[in-house]
Amino acid sequence: MASLFEFFTEDQIELINTALEAQEKKWLAVNRKPIQGYGKASEYVKKEKALDKAKEFKDILNIISENLF
Repeated sequence: MASLFEFFTEDQIELINTALEAQEKKWLAVNRKPIQGYGKASEYVKKEKALDKAKEFKDILNIISENLF
């Protein structure tokens, strides 16, 4: 498999990592937000989707870190 450095500069890879980490933190924060009021069932679904999104971003970060060299 080709190294990411063949396609991106180190600064670009750092920018990608930072963006992915920010998205992961955002979706984890959405998941941790307390459920209030009506519509609790739909809120639980939203929390599950947010957790899935955070996991997706974490998986992408792992793939990038595995393929740096």
